[in-house]
Amino acid sequence: MRLGWLLGNAIMLAIALITRYSVQLLLSASDRAGQNCAKTYESLGHFTMGAAGTRLAEFTFIFGGFGTLVSYLIFTTDLCAAVLSVGAKDKWMITVFTVIAVVFPLSLSRRIGKLWLSSVLAILSIGYVVAFVFVAFLSVYNEDGGVIASGVQAVRLDPGSVYTVTLLISAFACHNTALPVYEELKDRSLAKMNRAVVGAVGVAFVLYEIIALCGYLQFGADTKDNILLNFSPEYVQKHQSIALPLLAGQLCMALALLLTTPIAMWPFRSCVLSVYLRVKNGVQTPSHEASYKEYAGVTVLSLALILLCSIFVPSVKIPLSIVGSVSGSLLIFIMPALFFLLQSPGPLLTREHTGPLLMIATGIVVGVLGLSLTLYKLAHEYF
Repeated sequence: MRLGWLLGNAIMLAIALITRYSVQLLLSASDRAGQNCAKTYESLGHFTMGAAGTRLAEFTFIFGGFGTLVSYLIFTTDLCAAVLSVGAKDKWMITVFTVIAVVFPLSLSRRIGKLWLSSVLAILSIGYVVAFVFVAFLSVYNEDGGVIASGVQAVRLDPGSVYTVTLLISAFACHNTALPVYEELKDRSLAKMNRAVVGAVGVAFVLYEIIALCGYLQFGADTKDNILLNFSPEYVQKHQSIALPLLAGQLCMALALLLTTPIAMWPFRSCVLSVYLRVKNGVQTPSHEASYKEYAGVTVLSLALILLCSIFVPSVKIPLSIVGSVSGSLLIFIMPALFFLLQSPGPLLTREHTGPLLMIATGIVVGVLGLSLTLYKLAHEYF
């Protein structure tokens, strides 16, 4: 809520609605292309735009997926380090252990549908964290006689505000798994998938809203990127009743991120395999035609590089903000609208195409402006 509770909520709602609309464009483009042509984002890009579409989709998923996976591991490590009281110099051991023991075995599945149990457990874990933050806020609010934190504003603009927009874009971007899920959906139909998307975006909005608003009202301008890190040992000492629920919340959040990582790994690895097979065979080859040895080898090498970066990157804001401004603008705004327009009959400038054209223009502005401001802020903050 760096933008203040009013402006922050308005931007969050706008991004949620845009996400819903852009997924609808993506699914419509997939249906127009045909089931055999649009099993993945890169295959839809290849059908729609040829080699250029394939390269654009591959860049978006490889760049965006890599940054997202790095941020997941950073989040998980920070939470586990807080629970285990591990110092900054030794946190790398937590990262290595979690990748080897949890992320790697789950990432070896070749069907994203088999990760349904991981998805359910992740949702339940996030639900607990949201409930904890909400109850903790109400408890402290009543103890303090209805007083909220100082520095709470309805509208707030500062150099760090760009992080809020880019992080929200990353948070709502579900497009990377939309087509694989649509492909594996039983009795698939656009209406059925649209209902699922509305439900997913709606639930995400409510969960983000509760955590963001309760955290901002309780901690004000001191609210951290990971809200659970605001519950410091000094805070727990003052409010001892939350010690055990906080521990459970930290473990649940770490579990949720760990179980989400293999799901986020799926589209990232799919694009890496597509690039590898194209170089190997000399022609565009679908990722599902890779042998299991190739599949496992790409998984191992990818996780090793992601693990290395997550150990040395100092803050989760760095990968998430860059991913949100670059891949997020392509994934949410530009590519779904572009795929839809290129398969639409008739002239380009019609009333039906107003929405997709606005999406493309907005995506270009958000991408250029967001990346410029993010790099400027990071340069002043870390260098």
